[in-house]
This record gives sequence, C-alpha cells and structure tokens, in this order.
Amino acid sequence: MEAMALNLFIINNNPAIVIETKNYLEKRFGPTLNIFTFNTGVDALLALDPETNLVILDNYLEGENGTDIRKKVKSKNHKTQVIMQCPNDEMAIAIEVYRQAMAS
Repeated sequence: MEAMALNLFIINNNPAIVIETKNYLEKRFGPTLNIFTFNTGVDALLALDPETNLVILDNYLEGENGTDIRKKVKSKNHKTQVIMQCPNDEMAIAIEVYRQAMAS
C-alpha cells in the first residue's frame, strides 16, 4: 500500500531560503512531500485547506508578523503543524513563539 504524500507549505519572503529549504526537503524526502511555496502569509492562507499537513513559516515576513500568521493557520486548520523559522540570534523569540503555540 502506497502512503499518501504530505502537503507542505514554505512561507518565506527570502527566495534563497525558499530554494534552499525546498531543495533539501525534495532531496531528503522525495515524492513523499508535495511542496508549495509562498512569499506572503496572505497568499498561503488563501491556499490553506484541510489537506495542508505542515507549514514552515518565517517569523519575519515583510509587513506581516509570523506569529499572527501561525495563529491564523491554526484557526483555519487546527490539525496543520507549524514550524517557525527565525534567526539563531533570536532564540528568545523562538521560545516565546513555542510557548504561545503550546498555550493555544
């Protein structure tokens, strides 16, 4: 029996990070992932549906707050898992985002 591919969104306004992340995931997981990329949270939210399994989300999107986008993703589909990306030097922010996610 063949497993169904997971639907994964990459939301990041940095094209280099999008390409690097997508290439890594495709090489590592191959056809087990359907990868969709978005430059804005707004565009991703329009495409989000019950079949969206996983979102990799930049915490800093131009003109948008990644934490707010995460909350909207979870309110639209509570089963979608969200991984937040932030620079290494902002670990305190990453911890706070994690705490907020666990509380909601």
